[in-house]
Amino acid sequence: MNRELIAETVTVRHGRAEVLSHADFGLGAGEVVGLIGPNGAGKTTLLKAIAGVIAPTLGTVSLQGRALADWPRRAYARRVGYLAQAAVVHWPLTVEHLVTLGRLPHRDPFRGLRPADAAAVSAALAQVDASHLRERVVTTLSGGERARVMLARVLAGEPRFLLADEPGTGLDPAHQLRIMSHLRDLARRGCGVVVVLHDLTLATRFCDRLVMLDGGRVVADGPVGDVLSAGHVRSVFGVRCVTGEYEGEPLLVPWAVA
Repeated sequence: MNRELIAETVTVRHGRAEVLSHADFGLGAGEVVGLIGPNGAGKTTLLKAIAGVIAPTLGTVSLQGRALADWPRRAYARRVGYLAQAAVVHWPLTVEHLVTLGRLPHRDPFRGLRPADAAAVSAALAQVDASHLRERVVTTLSGGERARVMLARVLAGEPRFLLADEPGTGLDPAHQLRIMSHLRDLARRGCGVVVVLHDLTLATRFCDRLVMLDGGRVVADGPVGDVLSAGHVRSVFGVRCVTGEYEGEPLLVPWAVA
């Protein structure tokens, strides 16, 4: 697979602490890649470096063979959408207004919404089952509703690559399944998706490839079954899992502390 969004030997230091060390990562169009690992493994840091939110101390990030630093900010944002973990909204915006902000990289700031912008906003709200919330003020939403709306804001930008940091946080099981199904459908239509996950059951079922981090380093990168081997899961997460298949889908359930 041709991987267009690439991180090479990315290292990030905060003061003397090295939170990510010589991490390599690649994402191609049409695949769902899960970033997994225990708390503090470096997953969010790697995602932020790829998104351009933080600058690596060492190493490079590139898109389509061009270094991130050489991309105009708006042009990069049109291609790469980033959903932060537990994003907070402090202003009393309506849901529709907030999701419309996802169109900013595509819009002339001195012109109103074009029909294409309005259509993208409506489609994004429908994709996350939030059309009925469009007139609500964001600060009045529940945590799960807000999580879906924040994802809709990124989807409204119609990115070629979507970087999502724990998009299922705060969602009930039905909406977690809907969100992951939608991310997989996006990939089948040509979008490249990387998603930070703590839920190994969802990672097993919905990801095409997994990248496992531990202690700021990539310790495994490959097909789901290879990365989530009993040995890897035991050594990195310290748990034993039950594995199998249900309705034609792979199944993995963390069962006990090793």
